[in-house]
Amino acid sequence: MSGAYQNELNTTNPLGSGGKLAVFFGELLQRLWCGNTLTCRPSKIKKQIGEDAPHFLGYQQQDSFEFLCYLLHLVHEDINLSTIKPYIEEKEQSGRPDGVYANEIWNNFKIRNDSFIINHFFHLVKSTVRCDHTDCKDIRTNFNPQNSITLPIPKSSANDTENNHHVVPSFDLKDCFTEYLKEKQLDATDKWHCNKCRQNGREPFRQSYLKNVVFNTPHILILRFNRFSLGQQQVGQQGMQARRIKDETFICKYIPFLHKLL
Repeated sequence: MSGAYQNELNTTNPLGSGGKLAVFFGELLQRLWCGNTLTCRPSKIKKQIGEDAPHFLGYQQQDSFEFLCYLLHLVHEDINLSTIKPYIEEKEQSGRPDGVYANEIWNNFKIRNDSFIINHFFHLVKSTVRCDHTDCKDIRTNFNPQNSITLPIPKSSANDTENNHHVVPSFDLKDCFTEYLKEKQLDATDKWHCNKCRQNGREPFRQSYLKNVVFNTPHILILRFNRFSLGQQQVGQQGMQARRIKDETFICKYIPFLHKLL
């Protein structure tokens, strides 16, 4: 609102819009919160995004989450303070504590990406992949910077919608996070290359299991609900309703704030 973003404009970044989208977005927020008009028409923002992403041109229905991610991406690149983006070789954890390894991943990410968007919307997700071979069980851990969390909808809610299209089921966020934290077996077409099995003369491409954990939380956490079942049948076509959380302390259990990296 103060216009401080203008001091951070990166007009030479080829990954952005030359600073134009950030300016248009700043002007829109200024009119919304400080102006005297009752309505605002974000036509400049729509036109600019359409120039960078042609599928957003026109007035056809588009995925709102995809639009939000693209908007955040372009605004980030327009105010990205990192003008030089060196190649940084990613190292393995090699027995180091999670906090040390996560800090290394985050600091390397920040060398190439440094903006208000990164500092307020991004977080780290700890991904653990486990080999299924009984003589191996090798585990690999990585930390991935993300700007959102995709939560699965509990099967009971999805089944209620599939069986009765006139019912709008409800669910708790706690149930969604419980599903999200469960270890999942990866699809047969997404096998993991296990170096330990290869070194021991076994078939290296193994069936594996993946577990994701939200390692830290940003100031603004974007949640996306996955409304598609395994059979690619869309559920909740009339909408799903998330019940208000009465006990907000569940965040301490489902999103352990182990290290303040942001």
